[in-house]
Amino acid sequence: MNFRTLIPNFLTCLNLVCGCAGAVLAGSGKLEYAAYAIGIAAAFDFFDGFAARLLKGETELGKQLDSLADMVTFGVVPGIILYHFIVIGLEEYYVEPTSRKIGHILLSMVAFLVPVFSALRLAKFNIDERQKNYFLGLPTPANAILIASFPLIMGVQYGLNYYYPASEEIKNYLYSSLYFNQLDIIIISLMFNPFFHVILSVVLSLMLVLPIPMLALKFRGWKWRRNKKRYIFLTISLLLLSTVYYTELYFLTIPIIILLYIGISVTYYLIKGKTR
Repeated sequence: MNFRTLIPNFLTCLNLVCGCAGAVLAGSGKLEYAAYAIGIAAAFDFFDGFAARLLKGETELGKQLDSLADMVTFGVVPGIILYHFIVIGLEEYYVEPTSRKIGHILLSMVAFLVPVFSALRLAKFNIDERQKNYFLGLPTPANAILIASFPLIMGVQYGLNYYYPASEEIKNYLYSSLYFNQLDIIIISLMFNPFFHVILSVVLSLMLVLPIPMLALKFRGWKWRRNKKRYIFLTISLLLLSTVYYTELYFLTIPIIILLYIGISVTYYLIKGKTR
């Protein structure tokens, strides 16, 4: 292992460390901190690839190590977060696992489809030679960042102790509060709905492996024609981020950007298919 490969692999290992920390934090019920761990790991994941290309230190070992780190950080940790949200929605967060209904246990375990399909997604990526300039299926970091935004929206942005069941008193308070607008109420209601997270687990898992080309943020030079989709996505994303305090979207900007990413990728795929 030389200098050119040492730096990218070191950054990949930092990604893995963040993933391990995120798993511990998520398992301990510190979901906001687990979300931050995913965010920091995503930065390491971006820069390890960037460093490998810059230093011309891309190796088969680095490729495999990157996927193993991504499996922990962007597969296991978001699965645990979704599991907790389903359990919270079922009003069983403080119920001993042995005292829970079998049906509810099985329902909450649907969240583990995310790590399973993330493993399939990453394994496929390692052997698929087509995925050099674009991805096939939703990238695991984008999927994980979307899921990680949930505890940040609920705990940090809305300031809710969302581990407790949403009783009728809490719901009535939310509906009558001047602090929350109608969009906030809808989002909070979805976050407390276990079936929303069950359906989302299935949908996101399928999107990880569906052979739909997704935008890769690897610039091919700087020309507009070759990077049009990337420039459009980054421009809109930066505009959203720059107006976050004026729009008061805050952490809601994260799922909006991820949905924008999916929308641009799918739209381009459909348009390209029709023009063939």
